[in-house]
Amino acid sequence: MVSDIEWYVRQLDIHVIVQELLSPGAGLAAERLGLPWVSVATHPLPVIEGYKTWMPSSLWRWFEDDEIFRRLQLPARPGNLLGRISPYLHLIPATLNFVGKAYQLPAQAYCVGPLSWSPPLAQVPDWFHQICDSPTPILVGCSSINPSVFERTQTDLERYVRSAIEGLAGEPVTVIITLTEGLCPEAFTPLPANVRVEQFFPHQHLMPWLKAVITHGGWGLVGRALSQGLPLVIVPFGADQSVNAERCQQMGLGMTIPLKDISAASLRAAVRRVLDEPTYHIRSRAESETIHGLKPPEAAADLLETL
Repeated sequence: MVSDIEWYVRQLDIHVIVQELLSPGAGLAAERLGLPWVSVATHPLPVIEGYKTWMPSSLWRWFEDDEIFRRLQLPARPGNLLGRISPYLHLIPATLNFVGKAYQLPAQAYCVGPLSWSPPLAQVPDWFHQICDSPTPILVGCSSINPSVFERTQTDLERYVRSAIEGLAGEPVTVIITLTEGLCPEAFTPLPANVRVEQFFPHQHLMPWLKAVITHGGWGLVGRALSQGLPLVIVPFGADQSVNAERCQQMGLGMTIPLKDISAASLRAAVRRVLDEPTYHIRSRAESETIHGLKPPEAAADLLETL
């Protein structure tokens, strides 16, 4: 990876390299080329070694070998490459309020808010306006990460989806469920009249019309929901999801259901509560106002231009 990045940098006359925290090759290439580089977290955890909470040690230990530095003719450094932030600039895609003030952030770290992007819609599907024009549309999202990474099974994922279908059937809501790898819409037919299941749809395009979001708690969808001021129901599977869920519950932004407790009844009760209790909407909108005040893409771009 390092040599490939170096080739592109030379071809395109690049002056700054931006690296996602778990892809250390870009930062190593920048060091070899004498360029400044920026690290970007994919979650709001300021704990740099958060990957150790979910990634098997057999994987992350590969990134502790000094041989990597020797082969690249770079001075060895202590610690794991997966937890290595840039000495120039590190971006955390959350508000300082969400991260919490208990953490001492390094001087080069900035909380810029969620950095969300979705591909443009090539074609608007027929069902889109039916969902968006309904009084209470709700999104149920599945994690884009294979459940085996979290030591979960496909059965866990199916139980989550079926709990949503059965629990929200006949409720005064319209439900759009997006699936992930390994699941297909046909496996969940027949469906109640108020539920639709799609293999994939860019969530960002639904956000302005939704009233609530049900998710595993990955930061991509949680960040989008909070940016829109939507209350959440979170069923965490692993990785940073449990921490995100706990923080949302602490801040009154939503409710958490442990995976072992997920059922049609528990999900229905949680959705009713976040829809009916004004506090969840008030606090979610307040976090949304904070995010929009930061102007995340512009803030990140402005910081990049200082390098």
